[in-house]
Amino acid sequence: MVAYAESKLANLLFVRELAARGVRAYASDPGMTDTGITRSLASRLPVGERNPVWRILQSPDQGARASVQALTTDLPSGTYLAPRFNQWGRPRVTGLRKKARDSMAAGRLWELSTELTDCDWPQDRWALSS
Repeated sequence: MVAYAESKLANLLFVRELAARGVRAYASDPGMTDTGITRSLASRLPVGERNPVWRILQSPDQGARASVQALTTDLPSGTYLAPRFNQWGRPRVTGLRKKARDSMAAGRLWELSTELTDCDWPQDRWALSS
């Protein structure tokens, strides 16, 4: 779970840096959705798929709403969309925790990514025309 949480933080920081570089980018969270990753996690619980949480999971279609909204929105670049009630419900603009708003960490992640992939683009290449 720690690695999963760190990977989600990296996603949010990368979106922040993309937005800072003039790229239209959004972060979205499907919430508690009945998918393979959820079932894999549940299989490790004592009651597995008999856990009552399975009755309240969103369908994959419901979980996709935040991603679809991110694709079709005119909200400012860098916006984070997540389910209204933390893990369930229609997506809404959601505030980020302090760690995910750290512009220095986002910059370091970008630099590390460019170093590891040997791939970088000048900021003006990313600029989108209005």
